[in-house]
Amino acid sequence: MKHLVADLSKHFAFVKVAKINKKIFIPNFLNDLLVVPIKFLVLLVVWFALFEYSGKKEIGQFTLWALILYYLMYTIIMQVTGYYRQLPYIIWGEITEGNLSKFLCRPMSYVMYHFFYGLGYTYYSAFFCIPAVLMISLFFYSGIGFMINCLLFLVSLFMGIIITFFIHLLISFLTFWMESIFGYRDLILHIGTIFSGSILPMDFFPEIFQTISFYLPFRYMIYDPISIILYQLQINQIIMILVRQLLCIICLYVITKDLWLIGIKKYEAQGG
Repeated sequence: MKHLVADLSKHFAFVKVAKINKKIFIPNFLNDLLVVPIKFLVLLVVWFALFEYSGKKEIGQFTLWALILYYLMYTIIMQVTGYYRQLPYIIWGEITEGNLSKFLCRPMSYVMYHFFYGLGYTYYSAFFCIPAVLMISLFFYSGIGFMINCLLFLVSLFMGIIITFFIHLLISFLTFWMESIFGYRDLILHIGTIFSGSILPMDFFPEIFQTISFYLPFRYMIYDPISIILYQLQINQIIMILVRQLLCIICLYVITKDLWLIGIKKYEAQGG
């Protein structure tokens, strides 16, 4: 038990380091906070125009304000997971330049290092953005049930962040076998953009696409966490979402661990 506590304490130190580094580049963070509203306003104008042109109060099962809330939450999630989405560039550089070797000589897990370091970067975005989303949501929903949904949303969001981390980590580990991974990265993430609900909520896609999405990890990153807040789901439906996310995390963990063990042998064999 003491060993586990000491190990976690060691890794949480990386969170503090990342927070310090983030403070050094605080102008970049403030710039990000300005970019989020601008992106949101662009979406706002587009959807206002679509609803006005159609003359309808609902498109699919979405009202205008429900769609606005959906894309606001999507924008915030993308902001919060920013560091993890940069992992292919970071890890590709560390492997190809040989900097991975210095991590292998230290008494720590390379994977855990990047996860906890990333938490330090997500801290500021989550601290400012998530409370704002929840407060705005109160204008559309209310009651004790909604507050419970908010707590479950935060749980689902955290698992979605973990899934985002593992997906980009898996892409990064392709560097052990390829000189350049970015073409494959773009292909995987373009598919992910469709099935995560980034372009449109999954409700707008044909049923076959929605069925396929359950067998891919992407919807559990964005669409499912948002649906907990947006759709006023029953508690059994929310539990099913959390269970699917947990199973996805377990599968990605196993694949990541195996790929790392195989890849690191190749790295050492090449004299890394």
